[in-house]
Amino acid sequence: MKKIMVVSHERSGTHFLLNSLAYNFSSYHKRVLSLEFDNPKPLLDCIKESGEVLFKSHHHVSFFEPVWEELTKECHIICIVREGKDVLTSSFNHYCKFYPDTKYDGNFANFIKGQNAPEKLLQLYNNNQPYDNMPDKWQRHVQGWLEKSGQVFCIKYEDLLHDFEKTLLDVSEFIEHDLPKVTRKPSLASDNVQPRAGKAGDWVNFFSQEALDIFNHVAGAFNEKIGYENTEKAPDKEFIPYLNISSTTDISRGYLQLSWMDKDEQQHHALHHISQPLPFEDTSLQLIQAWDVMGFIGDEFEDFLADLHRCMIQGGMLSIKVAEYPCAMAISHPATKRVFTPFTFNYYEHFFDVMHTEVIEKARGGDDRGMLGSYESQLYIELRKKDPIQDFLFKKQRDEMTDEQGNLSLKTAHIQ
Repeated sequence: MKKIMVVSHERSGTHFLLNSLAYNFSSYHKRVLSLEFDNPKPLLDCIKESGEVLFKSHHHVSFFEPVWEELTKECHIICIVREGKDVLTSSFNHYCKFYPDTKYDGNFANFIKGQNAPEKLLQLYNNNQPYDNMPDKWQRHVQGWLEKSGQVFCIKYEDLLHDFEKTLLDVSEFIEHDLPKVTRKPSLASDNVQPRAGKAGDWVNFFSQEALDIFNHVAGAFNEKIGYENTEKAPDKEFIPYLNISSTTDISRGYLQLSWMDKDEQQHHALHHISQPLPFEDTSLQLIQAWDVMGFIGDEFEDFLADLHRCMIQGGMLSIKVAEYPCAMAISHPATKRVFTPFTFNYYEHFFDVMHTEVIEKARGGDDRGMLGSYESQLYIELRKKDPIQDFLFKKQRDEMTDEQGNLSLKTAHIQ
């Protein structure tokens, strides 16, 4: 039986396809091995010698040229392609989240214009291929794989998303493996690595006219050639008021860094002390991101959550990243004041719906989860603001939870 290697540009639905294969083809129901090699020969050796049967790679096709013939004997190669503007939209959000030391300062148009892929990913995947800007990088990557279409089976992310059974049937014919009578479609919310929106057409919420003009000039014709609609005019975007909260070198004394964007897409930054109310009006923020912050907040934690709740609109989202206890990351920093498990925020259900919880682990000198420090583990949590008056609290509960100034207190709410 041949193994399967799924190839793609980053943020093209790679894990959605891998999970679809694992769920629906019994011979491939094993874990996925990510091929993060900087040399094709040891990569090929890994495929041959590993007991795994599912592999993924974001490498440029030219990386595999020295071992191509042997690779195609070992593996069915499936390439998943996604609409270029959606790929760049997802890449922008992913890079901002996981590679914060960027040159474009969270500005999407600046991201599109330049050579802004993280250096680590370029060295790992791009095989020293030159590129002028981000649309050019995407086009060169996808075009290279499509030129191998005689030996590589190509599918579209949108087809897998919207015509799942038909697309999976096409895959089954390529790999010569029967499809089960009842197929199982992976959940975008819980079954994929580092998912974001996962939907087709999300680019309309990010592309300005300037960004769209750059994309169309560089890659518009290619995007249309592979079957995607060409759009000349960027749709009007709804302004999404958001706040990013990060730690500082003075976090032990309670200082946080606030960053936000105004309606003119101008970035603002301010130093904030945890003892003070956030400098935003009530119900003024739609999205708040607090990464690597919550573990450093001590007695002010519940009051801080209450203040975040105050600033958020009804249905607004709060995105949190923290180290998961008992991994070493959760307790090793000298400024750490509290720890978290996947269930911590369930105790604040009077104020927030827990929409998504994801645990990402990385082995660290041992596989024993019970051994402190043997692994690194981070929690990614998304909370949605509830309306504490309309949704679930009776008037008596509300009166009991209101202080003299009329503010709802989370300190009593979470133990009711």
